[in-house]
Amino acid sequence: MPTTIDQLKSIFAEVGFKVEQEEENPQFFAGSWTTDNFVAPDGEKHIKLVFELSKDGEYFRVMAPEIYNLKDSKFKGHALAVLAQIAFDTRSLQCEYDSSDGEVRFEIDHWILDSQLTAKQLALMVRFLGNFADRYHPVMVKAIGEGKIDFTLEWERPEPPKDDAPELSPELAELLRRAGGAEGLAKLLAERGS
Repeated sequence: MPTTIDQLKSIFAEVGFKVEQEEENPQFFAGSWTTDNFVAPDGEKHIKLVFELSKDGEYFRVMAPEIYNLKDSKFKGHALAVLAQIAFDTRSLQCEYDSSDGEVRFEIDHWILDSQLTAKQLALMVRFLGNFADRYHPVMVKAIGEGKIDFTLEWERPEPPKDDAPELSPELAELLRRAGGAEGLAKLLAERGS
């Protein structure tokens, strides 16, 4: 049984997404996702999102329209090369370019067919889209503005602290402190082993 609009509204509520249903087309919903690194054209750290349920509830997609605009860029070719590489690297992210107005849009879609969209799937799609926008934003900005392609600029989200790490014994903690941390200890061990 495919997903219905009412089920989709319930999923949005379950994952805590605040969205608005578009009156003229009830299968579209609009919302936003806060980013850590990506800066939207309005200067804010967020991505505008559009959600669409179509094909009688068998197809779902999350889009970030107008994520970039290449209309006035002197380096469209460089930016398009970056988009092609991003699509290749991520496999699930579609990078779309509209040559009529310069719009670049990111999209992730999913065929539901005879199943139902789950809250976990929706959250994963949105998180992937937001993370990809954050990760590749510095690369895109450099390509659009300077015509330079530099994937070393990819931004990696800092790892959250691990609360479940085992506590070190006082002796091991002191040894690590004296060695200058884990890197210092590894260096000492490497020197002693050679």
